[in-house]
Amino acid sequence: MLIKLNGVQSAEAALDKANLMWSVEQAPLVTGNGLDVTSHKALYRGDTGRILGVVGQDYEIIQNTTAFAFFDVVAERYGARYEFAGIIKEGRKIFLQAKLGQSFDAEKGDRIDNYVTMVTSHDGSSSLRAFLSPIRLFCQNQLIRCIKAATTNVMLKHTSNVNDRLRDAMNVFHMSTKSFEVFEQKAKYLARKLVDKQMVERFLNECVEDTGSTRAKNQKEKVRELFEHGRGNTGKSAWHLYNGVTEWIDHDRTSDPEKSLDSAMFGSGASLKEKAFASALAL
Repeated sequence: MLIKLNGVQSAEAALDKANLMWSVEQAPLVTGNGLDVTSHKALYRGDTGRILGVVGQDYEIIQNTTAFAFFDVVAERYGARYEFAGIIKEGRKIFLQAKLGQSFDAEKGDRIDNYVTMVTSHDGSSSLRAFLSPIRLFCQNQLIRCIKAATTNVMLKHTSNVNDRLRDAMNVFHMSTKSFEVFEQKAKYLARKLVDKQMVERFLNECVEDTGSTRAKNQKEKVRELFEHGRGNTGKSAWHLYNGVTEWIDHDRTSDPEKSLDSAMFGSGASLKEKAFASALAL
């Protein structure tokens, strides 16, 4: 679930507004016949008792407020604002999205804003990380993973050390600003790159797997439709092709809102966006 925050200035205020201030607790594991499982423990939500995951005994719990507080330095120094919060699988994964000051028009009236996404998990599936996530104003498409992951992704350590948190905040800020500049150059290049029918077919064949099924055919035709008539698209450029894919992934690929959000930002949908961006650049 994605929650709009309307520009709050601290991670704690963002979490409070999104009802994510609950604690993560731990409990011992016992087998069905009463034996203690000493190698692992269960994590659960303190407010609902919902089990979040089973982790190793040495796993260190990091509360939501602690995980995201490091970025408040960027909010204070550079005017970043927390705009969105997200919860997936009832709290197994939590994320915040902050808007930085940068923006550009890929083409006239097609504005892209610079966001950074910070995500942590409470099921042991991933560590705290931050990555570039530009958002297209036309349709709120998440244009993530458009550049090589090494330049847009920062792995973060859970720490209470002030100097370490300051360093992490600056690393995330500089990663986001520099990578966004690279993304701007490539997005404007795609917007100038006109495509013909053969180029469109090649792109669609690369991005939508042809399994021979009716479903695969319908998916390809949906992306073609969004390329030609999607929000902000007119069916002329490689930029419109790429955004046909992102709009399909974000809004049409699956009818389950939570699965759609998880896939589009962290799963197969995010990987497909990366592939689509590379395919569009190669046309």
